[in-house]
Amino acid sequence: MRSVYKAHINENTGAIQTVKEHSENTADLCRQFAVPILKNFTYNVGLLHDIGKFQEDFQRRIDGENIKVEHSTCGALVAKELYPDAAIALMMEYCIAGHHSGIPDGGYKNDTSDMTTLSGRLKRNFEDYSAYKEGIELLEINRNEILSFLMQDCGKNIEILVDKFAFLTRYVFSCLVDADSIDTARFCNGDKIRPLTADFHACLEKVNSKLSSFVCTTPLQKTRALLQQQVFDKTDINGEIYLMNMPTGSGKTLCSVKFALERAIKAGKNIALANKETLVTAGHIIRPLAKEYGVSVLPVDSEHSAIFQCLQGGQRSALHKILLTASGGPFRGMTREQLEHVRVEDALHHPNWSMGKKITIDSATMVNKGLEVIEAKWLFGVNVDRIQVVVQPQSIIHSMVEYEDGAVIAQLGTPDMKLPIQYALYYPQRRYLPGERLDFAAMTEITFQKPDMETFR
Repeated sequence: MRSVYKAHINENTGAIQTVKEHSENTADLCRQFAVPILKNFTYNVGLLHDIGKFQEDFQRRIDGENIKVEHSTCGALVAKELYPDAAIALMMEYCIAGHHSGIPDGGYKNDTSDMTTLSGRLKRNFEDYSAYKEGIELLEINRNEILSFLMQDCGKNIEILVDKFAFLTRYVFSCLVDADSIDTARFCNGDKIRPLTADFHACLEKVNSKLSSFVCTTPLQKTRALLQQQVFDKTDINGEIYLMNMPTGSGKTLCSVKFALERAIKAGKNIALANKETLVTAGHIIRPLAKEYGVSVLPVDSEHSAIFQCLQGGQRSALHKILLTASGGPFRGMTREQLEHVRVEDALHHPNWSMGKKITIDSATMVNKGLEVIEAKWLFGVNVDRIQVVVQPQSIIHSMVEYEDGAVIAQLGTPDMKLPIQYALYYPQRRYLPGERLDFAAMTEITFQKPDMETFR
């Protein structure tokens, strides 16, 4: 047994972070991020997420040997052993096993160990990692309280129960992934910013490699692969408009990036961007390449379309800051204590917009606004400290820009996506659009609020 088990090595200083140090730091951050009822639960998820790094092969790899070692599943196996309640164990298993590659498909009982489903991965054999027991102390979890919270308001409706379980799993997963990445970045990078590169062919090759590496054995995986392939097969390279309609979790992010690279930028076609994933994950790649190939990226998202429209009336060099509006979602005005009692169906009831479940949940938690800040950074080439989020509950003002002379230009309209879609498709022309119009005589108020950074942190 080694005396030191390494989690990370700082390439600049040679400093070593032990697995214990990284696990405890991640656990502490997880606990900070979580709602009170899940604090101890997420703390334990953070402690267990990297215990696979206690394997001897992983230590050899971190010391420089070119070997592939799986470690994420080890913590999921321990969770399965430690917790007799299937729901609690399963939630931990999904989060821990997927903290590097994303929440896996559950799979089936007869899945084999060579499959990438959770069921298949839990059947794999691993080296001894029992050294994790030396010094890692798990907290007591009130299992009955968590199970009661999970069952609350579900009654006998299995559909609501499944939705709530999925929501809580993704919530804990988000706490873990954020905590893990923050602690890793703090130790490995510190204040050093890695240089960004955008080699077109290298980027496309990497995306294609990642897409082709997915194992397609279950019906769901095969359906995902079919959707991805149809994105390319059903479009003409010489076409003017491409429609990509894919459910979240289907490889949509990678497909969006590949689509932008291969079908648009490579062909010299302008992009009407209708998703956040492309720029949030690959803005540092897409933007330099679009500039190099002379391709415009036109936003379809309502707030970013509003910003783009406001910028048509002034010089980009005179831009002082962007005022990105948010409705505040269904939980605007609530305290953290009140949020402990909200239900999934409450989160899915947006006051102004009718959207899919995933983006509606993200809007309720304000996560969506964080993604939009990142998207705006890459779309308009401004630093995040020049992007101010403003709560505008009525969703009448879709966003604003402030110029250096203090002038503020706003774009107003009804909460309807038809306008930003049409504007992107026909830009720079404006065409007649039937539908509801703003009636200023009937409008009672347009109000603004500061975002609640404490409640929605």
